[in-house]
Amino acid sequence: FTEQIQPPARPAPYALTLRGEYVGWRISNGPLAVPLVTTTPNPNFSSFGQLGNAGTSILVNSGNNVDYGLSNGFRLTAGVAIGYLPPIEFSFFHVNKTTTVFSGGDLNNPTQLLAIPFQDVQSAFLIPGTGVGTETASVISIPVGNAFGALGGTIGITSRMSFWGFEANAFMPINDADTLRLSVIAGYRHLQLNETLNIFTQSGGNAGGVLFNGLAQPAGIFSTTTLDSFGTSNAFDGGQLGLRSVLNLGQWAIFSDAKLGLGSTAQTLNVNG
Repeated sequence: FTEQIQPPARPAPYALTLRGEYVGWRISNGPLAVPLVTTTPNPNFSSFGQLGNAGTSILVNSGNNVDYGLSNGFRLTAGVAIGYLPPIEFSFFHVNKTTTVFSGGDLNNPTQLLAIPFQDVQSAFLIPGTGVGTETASVISIPVGNAFGALGGTIGITSRMSFWGFEANAFMPINDADTLRLSVIAGYRHLQLNETLNIFTQSGGNAGGVLFNGLAQPAGIFSTTTLDSFGTSNAFDGGQLGLRSVLNLGQWAIFSDAKLGLGSTAQTLNVNG
């Protein structure tokens, strides 16, 4: 007679899904804002890489683009459904890339002048009535065999991009047919894009001495290094709505997500040198 007793109702089973994906991301090229590296064929005390001089050539200029090419990354997703609540999905992705913008110079046998142009905005060097400083340059490398002397030096400029984000979404089914399933997506999203431009210089080496405390030091004894870093951060936080469709074709399923995120973006600039 126990066979006639209906078994007690049991809750729907728990479901956990895990997914890992490769991400190939391409970001449009970023133009540089100002000239960063200059040279002069015949350096002297009046022509040493400063902008506006007839003998100055720009090696890294505002027309150059920072091209990251294809950036590799990953995305991890975990979903959970516990029966009496809407399914919830958590996702995290990250892509990053470092590229070389410029690399030149030689510490032991320099063959060209390398300089970093800038404006001297000290009051004594301001152009009267304009508030603009005098164009000058920081000389990093001087070729052997000229009246200016010789100075070994190198300049390296790199740019690094890091793009990551995470989101949490709940799904509310609106169509659950065998062939096509549709669900409304509602959730939260955080995106962060960090980018850093680093300018590294080194002067010294075995080509020419270095002046220190008013005295010329022997070649190869002293060197000067600098690092200037310009970093930007863009962080987005907001809610999102969307639609997920799943088309089942036998052993194959095609997923498609459409999402719209609305929120605010915080922008930060850090300059160190």
